[in-house]
Amino acid sequence: MKLKLTLFVFAFAMNAQAAVWTATAQWSAQTEQQYQDWVRANWTKNVFDNPGPLQGVELDCADAVYSMRLLFSYEQKLPFAVKDPSSNRAISNDMNRFNSISDPDRRFRAFALFLYDILGTGTLTEDSFAVAMNRSAIHAGVFLKTDKASHHSWTVRDLDRAGVPFLLFASRPARTTLLDRHYFPTMGFLWGQQDANGQQIDANLQTPGDPAAGVGFRMYRYPQDLLKPEWQVPGYSTEQFSMKKILWSRSMQRALQISAETPEELATRLLGEACKEATDRISVVHDAQRAMASKSPSYCFNATEYDDYSTPSKDSRARGVFNELINSYRRDSSALSPATRARVSAVVEAHNDASYCPVKISSAKTLTLGQAIQLSSRWSSNPNDSLFARWGLERSPTPHAASCPTY
Repeated sequence: MKLKLTLFVFAFAMNAQAAVWTATAQWSAQTEQQYQDWVRANWTKNVFDNPGPLQGVELDCADAVYSMRLLFSYEQKLPFAVKDPSSNRAISNDMNRFNSISDPDRRFRAFALFLYDILGTGTLTEDSFAVAMNRSAIHAGVFLKTDKASHHSWTVRDLDRAGVPFLLFASRPARTTLLDRHYFPTMGFLWGQQDANGQQIDANLQTPGDPAAGVGFRMYRYPQDLLKPEWQVPGYSTEQFSMKKILWSRSMQRALQISAETPEELATRLLGEACKEATDRISVVHDAQRAMASKSPSYCFNATEYDDYSTPSKDSRARGVFNELINSYRRDSSALSPATRARVSAVVEAHNDASYCPVKISSAKTLTLGQAIQLSSRWSSNPNDSLFARWGLERSPTPHAASCPTY
């Protein structure tokens, strides 16, 4: 009996080490509420800069989305599973691929890096399901995903009283620090229906969305539901696809709001988001300029570098916010307080407010936010272009950029 007990203990220890982690709890209404509370409290821009098993990892948008559920599952010892992109099987925390790593945090980190290599925005659809349009289904911890053409995704930290989401996301080139937004993306970007300038193509937005595209707010599947058809997953709803795509964000906000957003609140929020769009672009353009400066004068970025340093999606999202700010001001200016009306007017009409949100594109050149907005239709997303061409101050493509391939 003593020998059998010793063998049992040894076998149990080996099995525990074989798994990335052993689930000691199960998903339930209570753990889902704990997950929402955890996201609101811990899912910040600096979550991957802070001490923890994923400190210092550099992520793209899909990595960040998966990490939100993955990290909580690990911390709370809950089961986690995704569909293997190469088969009809699950990859879960029970995987024994990393059992040679004895330290639990290091083993978890290796598992996360493995997932980042094989998963992406395209795989998110099969690991999640479309949810209904209400605050019981859309809350902290869900995510928002675009069509394949835009291939982008955001995590949802929370919703405000007006039904607008607080979004956190990663972008390319991969970084440790997340970006944040407080808005709905433009419908042209969300549904992948936009022209070269990021403008909505209205003719393609006048029909309802296709549920199979995986667009919209989505929630992670439980492991036991992973390989089911999406329509069989508990909580699945096609409600988000019941209206024309052009009306999606308006309808969604109304469904999620506790109280309506006032013109004052809208203008203030959009002004802040316009500032983020313009200033966040500075570092990405600078990264491309630094990378180019380290090469020979005739060097052209290869396909991977071009993908990292080009900004078509970023520029499209920025122009969408700028257009929304301008349109809301023209529609609601009379309803704004004098101070807000003057501030927004100085940005979107006079373009001359240098005190609010200076856009310092180089040590020698600073644009006002209004100037950046005014020039945004001429921004170049081509990383082979000059700094001034990237910001619309020179004609694009420059001779060097014209001599390089585009991808």
